[in-house]
Order: sequence, then C-alpha cells, then structure tokens
Amino acid sequence: MNALLKAASLGLLCVTTTLLAGCGNLITADVRGQVGLTRANDGAISIVVQPCGLEIDLVTINGPLKNPSVENVSYRRYSTESPESDFFRIDLDNPDEKWIVEVSDPLPEYANGMLLVSAWVSGKDAQVHQLTTTVGDVSELDEGWVVVGRSSSLQTIEDFHQCRTPVS
Repeated sequence: MNALLKAASLGLLCVTTTLLAGCGNLITADVRGQVGLTRANDGAISIVVQPCGLEIDLVTINGPLKNPSVENVSYRRYSTESPESDFFRIDLDNPDEKWIVEVSDPLPEYANGMLLVSAWVSGKDAQVHQLTTTVGDVSELDEGWVVVGRSSSLQTIEDFHQCRTPVS
C-alpha cells in the first residue's frame, strides 16, 4: 500500500512538472521593467518604457479582446531596427524617426475605452510588464505622472525612470 501511494505521488509530480514545463511562458518568459502612458500639459500623450535591459523593438497600444477568434483592435504599433534597452519615450503624435509607425489609428474617445499597452522583444519570449488602463485615466493625468500596471496605478516620471520590476 505504501509503495502504491509513493508511486501515485511520484506520478502526480511528474505530470504536474510536465504540464508546467509545456506552458513555456510560465517558466521561460523574461518579463521585467514596465510600460506606461504619460501626458504633457498641452494634452500630448506619450508611451514611456523602462525595459531594464531588455532590447525593446516593438511597442503597441491595443483595445480589449472582444472575440477570442479575432485579434484585439490595434490602435498604435511602433517598431524599430535599433532596439532600446534603457528608458525611452514615444510621443504618439510625433514619434522619433527611429520608430516606424506601422499602425496609427485614433484612440477611443469615450472615457471607459480600454487601452492595453505592451513593449516586446521581437522573436523572443521577452517583454516588459504591460499596462491596462482607460482613456479616462490617461486624460486625467497631470504632467510628470505616469499611469502603469494592471490597475492604473500612478508613479512620478522620476520613479518610473528607476529600473524596478513591479509586482504583478
């Protein structure tokens, strides 16, 4: 009986380990740094990224997933041939020439319009912590503040510059 119990426990451990290893992202994803949105006094919105050493070459703003069989609505998509590994900013209306604008559709105009902001390393399982926020949260920002995280938390731009990986 004892041997049977040990064998069952070992079998469960092996199956659990195999399932976790098979997920890929759970074990191998390199997620550090963060992305946020900030707003100037004139209302201009910028994406800010602190990649903490990741070589970011793709930044996106998407809408929520409304239908699992269809991709999220894409509002903005920027890519570069010269990845950034330190703090950088992309002005939505006037991005630096190193950033190629692949998609530039208007953001939703209604306050509860959801925005999902991400920054990636193309071809690798690596990204910064994403931002989930609303248009209303961004429109209420004062200059010098950044909205970050999954719950629209606020940080000063000075704190955002620091390479700290947020707790998800």
